[in-house]
Amino acid sequence: RHPWRPGGPYAERFVSELRLPRIFAGIKSSGRPSRLVEAVPKADIKDLKPFQKNMQKQIENILNRSGKESRAIVTLPTGAGKTRTVVEAIVQFLNKNGVDTNILWIAQSAEVCEQAVTCFRQIWEQNGRGETLNIFRAWGNNDIPTEDEHGIIVAGIQKLHSDKSMRELYRICGEEMLSAVFIDEAHHSVANSYIE
Repeated sequence: RHPWRPGGPYAERFVSELRLPRIFAGIKSSGRPSRLVEAVPKADIKDLKPFQKNMQKQIENILNRSGKESRAIVTLPTGAGKTRTVVEAIVQFLNKNGVDTNILWIAQSAEVCEQAVTCFRQIWEQNGRGETLNIFRAWGNNDIPTEDEHGIIVAGIQKLHSDKSMRELYRICGEEMLSAVFIDEAHHSVANSYIE
């Protein structure tokens, strides 16, 4: 019933009731993250492993196709870098085709959404070619981008259930401004919340 925030009153009360050290309540942040993150090339990240590069190339091939052959499920063991591998493929796709399109990344929770935003930012900062990539946080109180905004849309499944968000998504799809849709943790995609 109450919002749980690191360093917030409920977190502090929780650790106090359990007689845990205060540090386990977390550290207060400066507030909620902004809706838009702009990533510019600059970071230094280790190269993908050979098996990840192989998977990346396969995903790039799928992104460059249309029709039924353009669907796939990426499976790698836990901790093997599925998100990073897919994000690397998306970044290469955007390098070749430009950033004036939309890629929709759907995730189950705010934490998984934020991990995707961080990964997109890091990979674009290292491998992006010159242009600024917009990464939109479309969960919680943040809205789906407007018709004039383009980039990576990281959306929570709950946000996509709102009528306003659905209208925006239909508009983006209708104007053919949506290049791809990715569902993080795809095993959730058979749930009613994804199908409806």
